Amino acid sequence: MIDMRKAVASLTGVLVGCVAIGVALQVSGPSSATTPTATRTHAGANVDGGSVLGLVKPGEPCISPAHTTLDALKEYDGSPAWMPSSTLASSRTLSQAWLCGSDPVLTFGGIMIDYEPGWDLDDPAARWSAMAKQWGHGYVATILGRPGFVDPVSAKAPRGEVLLVVKGTLIRIAGDGALSTDQLVAVAESLDTNTSMTAVGRAPAR
Repeated sequence: MIDMRKAVASLTGVLVGCVAIGVALQVSGPSSATTPTATRTHAGANVDGGSVLGLVKPGEPCISPAHTTLDALKEYDGSPAWMPSSTLASSRTLSQAWLCGSDPVLTFGGIMIDYEPGWDLDDPAARWSAMAKQWGHGYVATILGRPGFVDPVSAKAPRGEVLLVVKGTLIRIAGDGALSTDQLVAVAESLDTNTSMTAVGRAPAR
């Protein structure tokens, strides 16, 4: 059974790490033609981190999130989303399902996965390499047969992150600081990218 106090504390910590990612992605992310609006207010928002964190409630993934269910997501047409099937994150261990604006967000205890459309990168490996150089930590790794970005838990990255782009959707997998890099990568590798949970993107992922 999930310890909800620990889950809430972990999710709040995850938000701190994700805001930093949003700042970096704003600089090294997609072109202005495809960058999501700067008024995004969930984890990784392209606004001042302090402003976001001052408004996001503990245990919630964004400002004014909307609770949803897996059944409701089947009819949702705002963004693709893919369910992991690892020991730590799967439909059996799902804690909450949310919508942050038009972006689905799933939480599994201390793991948070969000799906953000609008990331049609011509050269993901180059983009992730540039981000690693900009940050001074993290590295490019092959995940699900495509370039991804892995940022292990460290003093500079206290939560740990895995990022990859599938069908133009940025998938961000954030840990809680206690999970290893291998565990986060295993969650990413378990994503069923041939079957979208939503009405969008049910064709096989490229």
